[in-house]
Amino acid sequence: MESGFDDLLLDLDKASLVKKLQDFDAMDREQAIEAFDAKKGNARKIIDMRTKVLPLAGDISPFQKHAFDFRVLLATKRLLKTNGENVFSNIDAANPGLVTTRQTKEDFGAFVVTERCGHKLTSSYDRVSVFPLWLKPSVGEPYRRPNIDRAWAQGLGKPLNLTYEDGIPRGAQNSFGPDFQRQKAEQLGLLDPPWNGRGDLERTFGPRDLYDYIYAVLHSPGYRSRYAEFLKSNFPRIPTPHTRATFAGLAALGRQLVGLHLLRPEDAPILNNSEIRFAGTGEARVAKGYPEFENGRVMINASRWFEDVPKATWEFHVGGYQVCEKWLKDRAGKGGKNPGPGRVLTEDDILHYRRVVTALTETRRLMAEIDTEIDKHGGWPGAFKVAD
Repeated sequence: MESGFDDLLLDLDKASLVKKLQDFDAMDREQAIEAFDAKKGNARKIIDMRTKVLPLAGDISPFQKHAFDFRVLLATKRLLKTNGENVFSNIDAANPGLVTTRQTKEDFGAFVVTERCGHKLTSSYDRVSVFPLWLKPSVGEPYRRPNIDRAWAQGLGKPLNLTYEDGIPRGAQNSFGPDFQRQKAEQLGLLDPPWNGRGDLERTFGPRDLYDYIYAVLHSPGYRSRYAEFLKSNFPRIPTPHTRATFAGLAALGRQLVGLHLLRPEDAPILNNSEIRFAGTGEARVAKGYPEFENGRVMINASRWFEDVPKATWEFHVGGYQVCEKWLKDRAGKGGKNPGPGRVLTEDDILHYRRVVTALTETRRLMAEIDTEIDKHGGWPGAFKVAD
């Protein structure tokens, strides 16, 4: 999703965005052009339209601009350069989407989202693609469908002696064809909680198991190194595991990664016990020229800092972004034509950043474990079935 006018349509919190929209509505055309330096593109288009934007504030929605960088967006369709609602309407807290690139000039990256996200979530140069795990029912369809080719999933499971279950009762819809797996009896009760998309990994597997497995593979350092040139020019390809143990082991590690990247303490309890401290005295403002990294400290100004941040975590990239630096730099004071003093970090901001550092440190550990798991089953390419 691309706003084409971030300076107006995007902000760090709802109160700030509403205030900005209010100020915009009070400007005439020339004042708006000057205030936003809007010479062309979608920004100039919106200003020339002279649309009153504050009455549209009901469309303000959560938005993830970069990995771990949560903001709010005025998501009115006619104001956005690209909106992607046909994709994002299938994504919510219970139905994640996979984000990756078709091509990239930077390091390959993959991420998980549960809300609208930016068109350069993991890449500062190239657009990302977003793949929902589930598709909401179309007209006349009573069941959601996994966004997974059924024949491919069945083919992956066959040599593993695992049956693929998609959660749709056999014969529920003729349009889906006759060969559906029978849904478990406990999944059929109307009052039961929705099925989580997972199997037992001894006899069955589901769409969420596949998602977790894919997420682990895409975070394998060995995979990224072996296929580095291919990943710069095309969508990643997913190998078929040679054994059920390989699949189950990688799916378990991928599941942990997903919980970390969604910053969900209920799925990643370590987020509740972050060892990263916020220290120093004075205002918690991210000053101009910061952040700086000094011996395990991430300085946000001369007297406040985050402590005990591993250097490797500070330098860790998700795709083209050095996350720990980028998150703070986007909130730092700036000069130029539109100077600003920098954001004073709230308690929620501080907790969020501490959790991000913890999540990235754990990501580094789990990525190493993924390669260890693959090596345990034969390494690259031995742990995987060679394509016919």
